Amino acid sequence: MGKNMYCKSQKANSKDWNANYGGIFPKKKEAVRPPRIKENKIKCLSCNTILTSYFRHDFKWCKCESIFVDGGMDYLRRGGEGIDNYEELSTYVEETEED
Repeated sequence: MGKNMYCKSQKANSKDWNANYGGIFPKKKEAVRPPRIKENKIKCLSCNTILTSYFRHDFKWCKCESIFVDGGMDYLRRGGEGIDNYEELSTYVEETEED
């Protein structure tokens, strides 16, 4: 038969383990919170309509129906045939550690 094989175990926080395997596994990253939406607003550049979505699923089209806004303070959603034809007017609240 063959030679007896064994595995030497090392604790994950030992110096030897970190020297041998510490670079293999990525370090945990801190969770990054996205900025909180204060106002979900866009302006259609075709008809100059300002659209504001106040609450989730508050879906609104502009007068010429080329773009829409949706999402309220939960998420930003834009769309329509003139998707590149709008100006972003949304504002955000900067998060602090106390929040």
